Amino acid sequence: MKKETTGQLQEDAENQKIINTIADIIHRNDNILITTHIRSDPDGISSELALFYLLISMKKNVTIINDSPFPDSLNFLIGKNKLAVNDITPEFITNSIFDASKYQPKSAPAFEVVISLDTPNFARLGKTYEMVPKDTTVINIDHHISNEYFGDINWVRPHACSTGEMIYDFFKETGQEITPAIATSLYTSIITDTGRFVHANTTPKCLRIASDLIELGANPSEIAKHLYQTVSFSELKLQAMTINSIKLEAEGKISVLWLTKNMINEAGAAKDIDTQIFTDTPLSIENVEVGVMLKEFNNNNEIKVSLRSKNDIDVNEIAKTFGGGGHIKASGCEIKGSIEDVHKTIVDEILKRF
Repeated sequence: MKKETTGQLQEDAENQKIINTIADIIHRNDNILITTHIRSDPDGISSELALFYLLISMKKNVTIINDSPFPDSLNFLIGKNKLAVNDITPEFITNSIFDASKYQPKSAPAFEVVISLDTPNFARLGKTYEMVPKDTTVINIDHHISNEYFGDINWVRPHACSTGEMIYDFFKETGQEITPAIATSLYTSIITDTGRFVHANTTPKCLRIASDLIELGANPSEIAKHLYQTVSFSELKLQAMTINSIKLEAEGKISVLWLTKNMINEAGAAKDIDTQIFTDTPLSIENVEVGVMLKEFNNNNEIKVSLRSKNDIDVNEIAKTFGGGGHIKASGCEIKGSIEDVHKTIVDEILKRF
């Protein structure tokens, strides 16, 4: 017990040191880029917005540039249907968020600091990586065990439930105010990355943080409505198709779900549909130990592979085999080939772990 306590104190001291360093860099610089990984998810985007609100309040020049467009499903985080968020109009927020495809590398603003959130390596920044000047200070904030420590400053905590949890710690340790808008963003980060508080990364700490965020203005039922109760009919039809596609392997220990371009077209769903609602479905089946979602990309012969585990199988190691990564029980990668070939490839790799 004493060793654990000592270890925790050392970790807390290291975190405090890194947080202080990040805070100092932010205070000394004015032009800041915030970004997250390709095909950004609610954890990355929510963390971006929480920091955005803070830095704007500090009178910094802040821009969010991601490899992909801002998803409509998260518009509630920028106050689209409200007059303002943190006294900032939705139009100002929206006009500060860019898709990297709108920039040529040489036309991008001159950023003094780049804050990368929820991203394990530079390559996962996609096109945004090309906009990072060589003399820019890169701050890498992430909770993936596969992180490659690519920043000038690396704050990596694999035991954190989400990057949002780390941003919460940053606010608390630096004495910054968590407004209702920031609380809403951080709560969204935590509830989505813990799978509504059911994944193995649901810790006593993250539940205490969620409770605090509710007291600070996050509305759980309103957030849940936007995240989980606004599915279009076409998305529901697509969900039914994907469930019907599930195949069981290894005597029911592996479950594989397909999400093809033809299925998306037949259902009439958006091509850039958020696939989060599909990733946990294969693992929900009784006796399944590893769940897999295979999604065809729109423009090339490549398959997005999402891996989930509920027992002892380390899917991060499986994803790393194909250049991906993430967490022990939730990881992903991309593999070139047809969906049929990738299905066989990934199942064969999983079987090596049984």
